[in-house]
Amino acid sequence: EREAYALYTDPFQSTAIAMAVRKESGIEDTQDLKGKRLALLKGYGTTEVLLKKFPDSIPIMVNNLHEGLSAVSFGEADAVIDTIGSMSYVVIQQTLTNLAIKRIEIDEQSSNGYMHFVTTKDKPLLHSILQKGIASLSPEEHARIRSKWVLQMEHTPPVEKTRAHTLKFSEEEKKWLQAHPSIRFTGDPNYLPFEA
Repeated sequence: EREAYALYTDPFQSTAIAMAVRKESGIEDTQDLKGKRLALLKGYGTTEVLLKKFPDSIPIMVNNLHEGLSAVSFGEADAVIDTIGSMSYVVIQQTLTNLAIKRIEIDEQSSNGYMHFVTTKDKPLLHSILQKGIASLSPEEHARIRSKWVLQMEHTPPVEKTRAHTLKFSEEEKKWLQAHPSIRFTGDPNYLPFEA
């Protein structure tokens, strides 16, 4: 449905789906969610999928992942489903030590997702610029960026030469960048680390 008004870059990050439960809950996989309170994020695309996939669970609507994980931690909900990276980040940030995060398989399409930058269709030059920026990143640069949010590595080797200096923008793209020295980004601060 978003394709009607949006342009997507190539994916820059894959995400795995998981559920967070209290450690002593006895919930081991999605089959155990029957009759359980499932915290669902209001306005998120996955909520409708989860409502259909788990019709026998009791939906508890929450505003964001922080609220959903807190609801599970304090016994107001039995589980919440989101990406491993986002849930790990919030669990560590909020010190929710009574939660366990378990990777789950919902279906082939939903079990792994991909992160993209999205622009409106009336910004094709910005889309092109973002696409070129993503394509310019080496695997080492991807790893350094990911390690800031998802994986705290003891030692990340320095990238010898960034390829950002070798980006080839068209004259039209260069003019667009000069006319737009600041680019506004909209993200959900409650969906860190992915929307930072």
